[in-house]
Amino acid sequence: MSLRYPFLIILMAFISATTFAEETVDGAVKTFVGMPFVWVAKGCFKRESHQLCLPQGYWLGQTEVTQGQWQAVMGSNPANFKNCGLTCPVEKVSWHDTQTFIKKLNRQGKGVFALPTDDQWEYACRKGDAPVSAKDTLNQRGWNVDNSRGKTHPVAEKTPNGLGLYDMRGNVWEWMAYSHEKSTRDQSKARSKTRLSRFRLFRGGSWNSRVSSWRCANNRSVTAGYRGYNLGFRVLKMSEDSLKPCRSVMGLKASTDISGDAKANY
Repeated sequence: MSLRYPFLIILMAFISATTFAEETVDGAVKTFVGMPFVWVAKGCFKRESHQLCLPQGYWLGQTEVTQGQWQAVMGSNPANFKNCGLTCPVEKVSWHDTQTFIKKLNRQGKGVFALPTDDQWEYACRKGDAPVSAKDTLNQRGWNVDNSRGKTHPVAEKTPNGLGLYDMRGNVWEWMAYSHEKSTRDQSKARSKTRLSRFRLFRGGSWNSRVSSWRCANNRSVTAGYRGYNLGFRVLKMSEDSLKPCRSVMGLKASTDISGDAKANY
């Protein structure tokens, strides 16, 4: 018994250390609810003259949500480019549609899923980015108006960024969690709540956009009910350490359990 006990302590310490390392090393990949996610460690980045910091790491979908993944959860396929196949990104989904999808994921009890915020998406884009100067290099990174032949393509066919995230540029634009007003720190109180609830940001460029729209800082907005054949999304999974900030974002008390529909409605 005396020999087994130290061995057990060492084994438990090894398992704990391995689990800890998995969630702190940039680019670690893990599968949740049948989808691969990449770990993005906490850190800071500069946006114009401001430095923004993300205090917690998070898991970001390695690819955009595919038609097959959508169909498995929702039981239907709304995509315009169905002929592209189930490994192509789902599109023709509104921001509200993504929330329904995310609610269904959260009800599986495998974690807390959401759309990435504007800051989380840009941070992952910048962190895994490498300078490009040649158009050919940009074409290797994503599908755009010059190489897509007017349609979407299967995810993960182009070169991933430095974190191992595919299609952060091109293929389909990606919905963000918030409207522009909510994601901006110096938001004006005079802006109407109606506009705040109607509009949502999207990022990343698409198969029919020019590479000039591929800057990590670039974003656009449209009404939350809009469904476009060049607009999809990727999913974020929160780490356990992220749940406190999540409660704060949702306006919930620290003691509130994040479960059910609330998970996708912040």
